[in-house]
Amino acid sequence: MTRKAFIISVLLALLLLTLIWASHKATNPEWTQYQKAWDQEKKPAVAEVRIPQWDVVDRCPTCHIGLEEISSAHPVEAFGCTICHGGDGRSLDKEAAHAGLLGAQNPSRLDVVDRTCGRTAPDGTACHGGHTDLDRSQTERVPRALMATMTGVITSLRVVWNAQDTMEPRYASQTVESLDGKKRLDPVPFFTMAQAPKGPNNIPELEDRTGHPISISGQWADDQWRKFCSRCHLWNIREQGYSVHGEGCAACHVSYSEDGRYHGGDVTLKQAVPVRGTKHRLTTAMEVSQCQRCHNRTTRIALNYQGLMESDGYGTPYHQGEMNATRLSGGRTVYHLAPDVHFEKGLHCIDCHTGNDAMGDGKMYDRMRDQVEVACPDCHGTFETPPALHEIEDEGEYSVWAARYLKIPPNRPGDRIALTSRKGVLINVRQEGTELVLYSKIDGSRHRISVITGKSGAHGISGHSSSNMECYACHTSWAPQCYGCHDYRQEDALHYDAQARAPSPGLWLETRDYYRFSRPALGRNSRNKVSPFIPGCQVLFNALNSDGNPIEPFNRFVFRGKLYGNGIVSTPGFPHTVRTEVPGCHECHADPKRLGLGDGLGSWKSGEYISLSEPAAEGLPFQYSLEALVDSTGRPNQGQSHLGARPFDSGELKRIFAVNRCLVCHQSELDPMYSDFEKSLEEALKPKHQQLEREFLAGKTEMRFVPPDPTESVREPEGSQQASP
Repeated sequence: MTRKAFIISVLLALLLLTLIWASHKATNPEWTQYQKAWDQEKKPAVAEVRIPQWDVVDRCPTCHIGLEEISSAHPVEAFGCTICHGGDGRSLDKEAAHAGLLGAQNPSRLDVVDRTCGRTAPDGTACHGGHTDLDRSQTERVPRALMATMTGVITSLRVVWNAQDTMEPRYASQTVESLDGKKRLDPVPFFTMAQAPKGPNNIPELEDRTGHPISISGQWADDQWRKFCSRCHLWNIREQGYSVHGEGCAACHVSYSEDGRYHGGDVTLKQAVPVRGTKHRLTTAMEVSQCQRCHNRTTRIALNYQGLMESDGYGTPYHQGEMNATRLSGGRTVYHLAPDVHFEKGLHCIDCHTGNDAMGDGKMYDRMRDQVEVACPDCHGTFETPPALHEIEDEGEYSVWAARYLKIPPNRPGDRIALTSRKGVLINVRQEGTELVLYSKIDGSRHRISVITGKSGAHGISGHSSSNMECYACHTSWAPQCYGCHDYRQEDALHYDAQARAPSPGLWLETRDYYRFSRPALGRNSRNKVSPFIPGCQVLFNALNSDGNPIEPFNRFVFRGKLYGNGIVSTPGFPHTVRTEVPGCHECHADPKRLGLGDGLGSWKSGEYISLSEPAAEGLPFQYSLEALVDSTGRPNQGQSHLGARPFDSGELKRIFAVNRCLVCHQSELDPMYSDFEKSLEEALKPKHQQLEREFLAGKTEMRFVPPDPTESVREPEGSQQASP
């Protein structure tokens, strides 16, 4: 055979094989294989959904056989697939069908959500955006909410690391603009050009996902946030593990397995890469386990609420001779402590928190304390004032239509529902007869609420009024407290930038001095109310060169500034460990830890607490305890990133401590002397009372107040669960 004949023979053979392959593909297209994998007995057939008003023909169910309906509010026969997902629904070729998908597998991503969840139907009907009523326009609210912008965390971090000289926010996770166009936040900068990911031709990519430029700042704080803090917000994902979550609306409204994979009925998605929901299904009944995917760091509120606290690496309590099997992200083990009483009664986070708390109300708030609208008195009232109620007037109100998507009884005109302090509605809290009840949004269970208005006890003490103290100042049973945050950054080693989704130079590590669960210190928060204070973060910064040696002066370096004080920061917070049991009077008034003076060894001398702690002996660059917010003269020791928050001043410390003299005899909060404490102090200085004191100390008289027998009080009606204290 000649060379030419050989080449022709080979080409003819290849052509024949190509024709055979093409014929096989034509008679056995890929979609038939999926259907055979689902049901070998059934003859493959094209399945399609037609929605004439949208001019949509979707053949997606041909391949995605067994896929769950996304929700009862989005039936496939009414919405199809491509109305939300995009792509070419008419094509049966995988690549052609998936071309133009919005948000890849997740159409709720915030960079496309206005074209998916927020779109408008051909007849002008708006979906989750474009309404004049922002309650219905979630796609306009969520990108501006703090769970998307993370502005509060970013601002506090930058202020305390001297990256900016104002508490006014400048940056967010991505570029975001207020609805009225008057306020704009830029994306968090890169530390240097070396941290920017490289695109084609090795050119740095300096745009965020909204197409706006990312600047270069040269600030350590920006690199730290991008690599340590930026995974838990609605623009980002975690592919697997304890904290696995998607992004956008799906971060909360889709449930996940720890492997981040799909475990539903669609055979085509079994091998899909993370992150995917466990099933193709949306939910409005988010349990606490969903919230804890993100809220298990810093204040750790989702863990606290369940009575879980990470241990300090010991792995106790041991299980069957092995280390504790319960694990959090990062391999952390946990202790089991007293849970919040609301969790103990079966309530989940969303049973108290409103849609505005999580998704915002359309405004761009600076801090989470500004965005969250719900507070304890909204359900329980105060000693002076009962909870505020709103009577529903018509069917079009938010409280009526929103209730239809939850597992609570329907709200109707004439029903009286509770209001938040900002006049927002608590759609699951209503008056029934003489009772105020809460219905769980998760399972519809009924919980009777105890209202404290007019009830005797500590709530009636003048210094304990709702205008002076947060309810949780007393009702917090414990708080996680992480002391001494040692941050290390090695300049050349690589670390994954979760925001850019690529590794870059600058490896961060973090250690701590010690970790405790105990009673928290108290001080005054930004609203000038007594509140628990929690360390976070008490930064000692260490910049290391490529050899691991310190770059001076950043060796156990404490940032300092006029705006915040110093980088050893403790801030007010709500630990979410509410109990009906509260500390005794002396456990606050005589406890140096509660007063912000520190724990450990020390002594009271002439009304001042003298701590024997010597942090400098341990190599720390300051002279006070990590637990001491203030010294006995009222001079703050630690820094503060909450504008207006502070420890007790000298006058307050003296007044609080002065109560101890009274507690020797007046131990009960029911003692009438506490109803007007200022007047009682005046009486205590009069000769008659001073004579009684001398006789008491000499053992000649008994001055103790005997409270009434609590068993003689009127019992509350039975037949329903009590939600909280």
